[in-house]
Amino acid sequence: MKQQIKNLRDYAELAWASYFNLIYIDGQKTNDFTIGTERILKDGENIEKFEYYKALSKDYKDYFIYDDSLAFYPKLNGEFREIQTQNFAKRYTIKFHQPNTFSGFSATLFYDIQKDEYIVSFRGTEGIVSMDAFADIGLTFGKGDFQANALKQFLLDIAPILNNIDSSKITFVGHSLGGYLAVVAMQLCDTIDRTLCTDFNQIKFSASKVYTFNSPTIDGIDNMLMRFLANLLGNNIVEQILNPEKIVCVFDNGKIEIIASAQYGASNALGIYTGKNDHSIKPLVNTLYFYSYLLELDANYNKVKDKSLSECIEYLNHFMKNIQIYTETFVLKNNAINNKNFALKNGPLGLFRSSPEKINHFEY
Repeated sequence: MKQQIKNLRDYAELAWASYFNLIYIDGQKTNDFTIGTERILKDGENIEKFEYYKALSKDYKDYFIYDDSLAFYPKLNGEFREIQTQNFAKRYTIKFHQPNTFSGFSATLFYDIQKDEYIVSFRGTEGIVSMDAFADIGLTFGKGDFQANALKQFLLDIAPILNNIDSSKITFVGHSLGGYLAVVAMQLCDTIDRTLCTDFNQIKFSASKVYTFNSPTIDGIDNMLMRFLANLLGNNIVEQILNPEKIVCVFDNGKIEIIASAQYGASNALGIYTGKNDHSIKPLVNTLYFYSYLLELDANYNKVKDKSLSECIEYLNHFMKNIQIYTETFVLKNNAINNKNFALKNGPLGLFRSSPEKINHFEY
């Protein structure tokens, strides 16, 4: 059970990492470039060597990569904390990274040194952190060929790396639109008619599992998926059969109703209570980290060790909700106490003095 929660945490974190600008790292070209904070007037004293971990770290967010062959310097956008950055950089290497294409497609092939596995992480729509994400998914794939060619080319690019890898060691992940692309990629790899002589025959690998995060389930978008595949594959498809058992849909069931409702009927839907009204992948990652820490305590683990994964998550969600209730009660109670003490101490003079600062936010 502990490992299953850790797996969800790790895959969510990889989906988050897909949003980072990992250009040059897959080719081990970081030594060819330096980074700095100035776009035009480079400050020699502040120019640093470009290294993998710096592309992940929020400490280097908005640093420019000084590639003089480009008209505009790429900018780093990592968001990991220090320890998170160190652990991620030690555990995962980047085998292939597709930077942002004209259509907005981007994906990264990671290799997990610890587990000897390959994870293909598909990025969602850049900048999507709101409820518009689901409308965006519908509009995007209603256009038919949006990102189709970029997805096809990406799969062809990583085929030489993955073709001889057993499918049990290949996983697709993605957040929001990236989760949908992960499902499309899985279905594409599973339904190629390899008896025909086409470019698709170069793709000989397939994924054993797909993990989507805050994405609509395959059950609700299967017709749209089939239109997308038909447009991409044409006649080069064996049969249009979905395999939802290979897909695990992880979603925030806290306050975002549209995400929760999109999971209706899914056979492998797992709701995580973050307590946040946020479509972003970050609350999911942070909550799953917290859940994995909780299960390191025997007192907690003994309560769920004989339960199913969904039952375990339900227990952890209940724990999380209690923490939210206690912290919100603490905030309200202490704000009231502070205001009362302020009024008693100052009396009428309180009108001319600054009121005590409210506790408006408490991370849980």
